[in-house]
Amino acid sequence: MKNAVSILILTTIFCISCNFSKGVKKDLKTGLTYSYNGFKVENVVALDSYQKALSTNKMTEGSGLYLLMSNVENYTTVDGKVFFGCSLKVTDAEGNVVFSNDDLYKDTGGIDINNAHNPIVSVRLANPIVAGKTYMVETHFYDKKKPENVIDTKIEVELTSSLVN
Repeated sequence: MKNAVSILILTTIFCISCNFSKGVKKDLKTGLTYSYNGFKVENVVALDSYQKALSTNKMTEGSGLYLLMSNVENYTTVDGKVFFGCSLKVTDAEGNVVFSNDDLYKDTGGIDINNAHNPIVSVRLANPIVAGKTYMVETHFYDKKKPENVIDTKIEVELTSSLVN
């Protein structure tokens, strides 16, 4: 009996000491989904050009889509800096890639940890992205020093014309 209690206590201590964070969330209004592993993240929100939270997945051609990751923690730090990367891919309804970037942060020489807790990814919904079509916008945000720490986002955007009749 003592061995079972000891094992239970040791297992509990081990689990508590681990920095484990994993989850999946979906915003039913916009369809934005995000998953995270390793990182802790409070929320991911889709914003429009005016930095207002989207209430739908319909956006105007030429507008900006911003994906704000709030209160991200568990970066690996080196001399007080973090080194993250983020790929961005936009595909049309047929699965054709209309825009992609392997690492939006490739030329960054590290970011002070105090400025890294609320990263934002932006994409301009303009040529070759056109009104009247639906697009999937996907991001893969990761820690370059610990690549298993990730936040993946996905949102389908219906693009409408910016012209008013």
